[in-house]
Amino acid sequence: MHRLAPGAALTNIAPLVTKPCANFSMPIALSQFGFLEIRGVDAEKFLQGYCTCDLGRLKSGHPVYGALTNIQGRVEATFAAQRLTDALEPNEDPGLILRLHRSLVAPILTQLQKYIVFSKAQLIDRTDEIHCYGFEGAVSLPQQSQSIDQAGNRHELWSQAILESDESETDWIARDLIAGRIWISNEASGLYLPQELGMDLAGGVDFDKGCYLGQEIIARLHFKGQTKQTLTLYKIPQKVFPETATPIVDDQGTAVGHVLQCAWSENGSVVAALIQRSALDANLRIDNTALQHLA
Repeated sequence: MHRLAPGAALTNIAPLVTKPCANFSMPIALSQFGFLEIRGVDAEKFLQGYCTCDLGRLKSGHPVYGALTNIQGRVEATFAAQRLTDALEPNEDPGLILRLHRSLVAPILTQLQKYIVFSKAQLIDRTDEIHCYGFEGAVSLPQQSQSIDQAGNRHELWSQAILESDESETDWIARDLIAGRIWISNEASGLYLPQELGMDLAGGVDFDKGCYLGQEIIARLHFKGQTKQTLTLYKIPQKVFPETATPIVDDQGTAVGHVLQCAWSENGSVVAALIQRSALDANLRIDNTALQHLA
């Protein structure tokens, strides 16, 4: 059974660059992502009051994984955040850049706009200007870019340039799921607690930071209880793609969970599912297809 290990490392995310580099391996276009910029002297202070992660942990080239939550503690969006650099746009004002699902950029901008009017900061949709790519292997970055953590072999590139790329991103998504990264889209926004998405085990929730919207509910669950359902990963040898919210049933045909995301990898389909804790050891299936726990 594949559960997320506490402190699981965030996928390395490269800094923003303005041009492609000949030394890159062929990148994978990750067009499902968009970008929201928060620019101004109060940018970090403002976002700290609305997200589950501690932005004080941000370091050059080392983004943080987190979520924006509502007053009920439900996840409105999951994101990777990084400080802005001159590689994006020379400007003396500090700021942050959030990489989240493209379908959520506009709704999140609208939601945060109601609160940011009291801060010295502004929100800017940069989805049409910044492009997201994934790549593997040793990389030589161009000038005007930050160094990145070379401990891993899997990275993201956020670029203002449109690069020649491989359009097949499904294996990349499968490995994101295995790493514990659930990048929810608009259809899942506001439905789940961070713990149901495994964010507390994957480093996406800081229980020592100050208050944020929904923090009391999330903290109470962490210290005094647990969710009735939990994120679990399965594999299917066949190349199948069950849609989000597809029911998962036990041997008696009783629905005990549903699909969150699914992606194809070289070893079959990887299914991230929300399953009732009481059914974790049961034989589960989607329609007539049996699910195997991902070891």
